[in-house]
Amino acid sequence: MNSIEKLEILQNSDFFNRLPKDVLEDVVESLTVETFEVNSQIIIQGEIGKDMYIITEGEVNVLKDSIALTKLGPYKIFGELALLTSAPRTATIETISKTVLLCYRQDDFYRQLGQKSEFSRSIIGLLTERLNQQNKKTIQSLSDKEEELTEMVMQKTIELHKANDELKNINSQLEVMVEQRTLSLQKTNERLLSAMQELDTFIYKASHDLKGPLSSLEGLAILGKRESQDEKIAIYFDKFINKTQDMEKVLSNLQTVNAIYKSNPKLIEVNPVSIFKDIFSVFSSKNGDFQANLKCNIDYISILSDIEILKAVFVSIIENCFSFVNSNHKYLNIKADFEIDNDNCKITITDNGIGINQAILKNVFNMFYRGSEISKGSGMGLYIAQKAIEKLSGNINIESLEGIFTTVKIELPQILEPSL
Repeated sequence: MNSIEKLEILQNSDFFNRLPKDVLEDVVESLTVETFEVNSQIIIQGEIGKDMYIITEGEVNVLKDSIALTKLGPYKIFGELALLTSAPRTATIETISKTVLLCYRQDDFYRQLGQKSEFSRSIIGLLTERLNQQNKKTIQSLSDKEEELTEMVMQKTIELHKANDELKNINSQLEVMVEQRTLSLQKTNERLLSAMQELDTFIYKASHDLKGPLSSLEGLAILGKRESQDEKIAIYFDKFINKTQDMEKVLSNLQTVNAIYKSNPKLIEVNPVSIFKDIFSVFSSKNGDFQANLKCNIDYISILSDIEILKAVFVSIIENCFSFVNSNHKYLNIKADFEIDNDNCKITITDNGIGINQAILKNVFNMFYRGSEISKGSGMGLYIAQKAIEKLSGNINIESLEGIFTTVKIELPQILEPSL
């Protein structure tokens, strides 16, 4: 491209067309031709710029933050403010088609400024005017943004007020619902307390009222057996006596459960080993069918517990040991280990009885559950043990291998929060 063609391009440019011809001729001397292919980035937003460009052929996109703002074609210029100061580019210029540019470099611009005063006045005035126009656009843009933001803030404020009113309305409705629900729960709780009191009274009175007649029937049956000379009738009397004793046991268990539910544990220092041995001795003395042996790992250990609740636990467990003896063994052997570990009292009780089938092991703590045909009790023993342990904020579980052993493991916390 020759100087005449370059001059013609400058004269057709809306930026240079107001400059005198002699000034334009000075500019032409410094212009170089550069060619860019499609999708090439000529300048990049944020990079330091030193050159300005005039489009002679092709078309480019002006992008701000990757958003296309406008397109520029022949005779349009870009990057002109970089001639005055090496500031970061405010936009990215990317070619849409093959583009030919005239490049005016900052070094040549400053050189010509220093050489020719006419050139300096003309070009500086033009750039100043361009800068003023750019500032006006920026100010207008900021003003438009301010109005847009103000409108947006007002809209959001209205929305927030509306949402706040809705929340207040919802909160009021929730308060009414909570109040109604609270009243309903209070009434339900009062009914439950009343029902529990009635049940407590019923269990106490029923147990008391039934125990008297049962004891009388048992006594009469014993007398009848003594007076009768008929062996068959004596057998019937024995069965009758056994049934009355079973009934007395059921009533006693119900009273124990009721007492555990109502109790508030009174924690004192006790020796669980001594309590366990005493209860074992009672059962052993009543048993005449087989020999029972007890082995404890220690004779004394001090823990905090409620002695009556602890007795209920040991009675239930030891009674099961004596009820489910393995006839294949010569003796009933019970081993009881006691230890304090990490603020917990751990009690492990193992017997060599008939064991428990794995299929029913998960049910043994259910009330009235009988897992064996030889069971003679009410099915409440382990249920009582579990409820008593829960009252002491502890836990209990059972491991067993049918025909070999049963192990009961108990943990009682020594920093207790009793279950009420």
